[in-house]
Amino acid sequence: MHPYLPHLLADLETAKANKPAKPNYRLLYPDHPAFEYGLDYIAEWELGKNKPLKGWLGIEPENFPPKDQFEESDLEAVVEKFLDLLLHFNVSVMLPDEMPYAMVYDLLVGYLEEEIHIVSEGSLVMDFCSGEPVGCLLGEYCSCKDLNFDDMNDEKKETGELPF
Repeated sequence: MHPYLPHLLADLETAKANKPAKPNYRLLYPDHPAFEYGLDYIAEWELGKNKPLKGWLGIEPENFPPKDQFEESDLEAVVEKFLDLLLHFNVSVMLPDEMPYAMVYDLLVGYLEEEIHIVSEGSLVMDFCSGEPVGCLLGEYCSCKDLNFDDMNDEKKETGELPF
């Protein structure tokens, strides 16, 4: 076990306290049309602020040692704790089951720099897939790599059928 692991896991657990309180959008934007229909969550989705994930969580990428300093079981523990923290912030992560923990670790730590929007109802879904197999962060685990885009010709489009 890496000697820093207990501290990193504790930091990830402690970060749950950084979850922001839900702003009162009715007070901030009283004329928003969603309120007329009781759809307050729409105002939150539409008007909420984006900021880097690290700003929401209060954890910097520098807090994470390089993956090669960890054993596989250490990486598994960090990834599981990180995913639990993200769920606490209503952020769901969708990744292939067979993806190695080292790769997931890199994806999660790298995502700390990305700007996201935290909501109190519903969830943001991170799947790391750009929809383009070339250069995809998921590499060999990208589900788009198996799609044959050449087969999506105009003939199929004219029949009204989906090309895949």
